[in-house]
Amino acid sequence: MSGNRPPGYPPGMTRSCSSTMPEKKEISTCPPDRSSTGATPAAWVRSRRLDEARRLLEAASLSIDQIAAACGFGSPITLRQNFMSAFGSTPSSYRRRFDARA
Repeated sequence: MSGNRPPGYPPGMTRSCSSTMPEKKEISTCPPDRSSTGATPAAWVRSRRLDEARRLLEAASLSIDQIAAACGFGSPITLRQNFMSAFGSTPSSYRRRFDARA
């Protein structure tokens, strides 16, 4: 274990959440423990990042690369893989479907 970071926490995030992730949107609360959500801290963080990515895809004209960076994904590929796994769609396809409804 590195410092105060338990297994499953992303680098730069400690149990106390006293450190911030540079160049990334700050997460306002510490990840809850598994007993309250049924998810690991890493899954909770990934879910929050995907929620923010969906919001940005719906509301902003940012590129997929910019959205991936803003949401804390290491690359657009990582965003696409996680997005596809969670929602069954790529970020680009999701954006097109959302734009078609407007």
